This record gives sequence, structure tokens and C-alpha cells, in this order.
Amino acid sequence: MKEQLKAIELVEGIKSGNVSCKELVWEIYERIERSELNCFITLNTENVVEKAREVDKQSDKKEKLLF
Repeated sequence: MKEQLKAIELVEGIKSGNVSCKELVWEIYERIERSELNCFITLNTENVVEKAREVDKQSDKKEKLLF
């Protein structure tokens, strides 16, 4: 996922299976790390990645996602 996609494109990518939630989470974390915000931020990587895996499992089972 090298190009920056719009939110609606990301939702469609997740719905179609072209983008996993886990991939999206890692992409967002990479963008945060590359940014020069000059502020303190705490990332809860482990919990968010685990939640993304759970959402990906739901989508694998064709369960309805919340978006």
C-alpha cells in the first residue's frame, strides 16, 4: 500500500479484500512515524494490531463489518 488512498478508497479496499485491516494499521503507524509533528504521541500498537486481525478474521468469514 505505497500510494496514499482516500478514506473511501480504503473502505472499499477492505470490503473487497484488496487491503487488510492489519495492512492499513501498519501503514498508518508508518505515516505517523515519518511525520514531523513535534509532539508526544503514544501508540498502542499491540492492541490495535490484534483488533485489526480480529476484524480481518470477521471479513474472512464474510461477517458484516461496521462500515
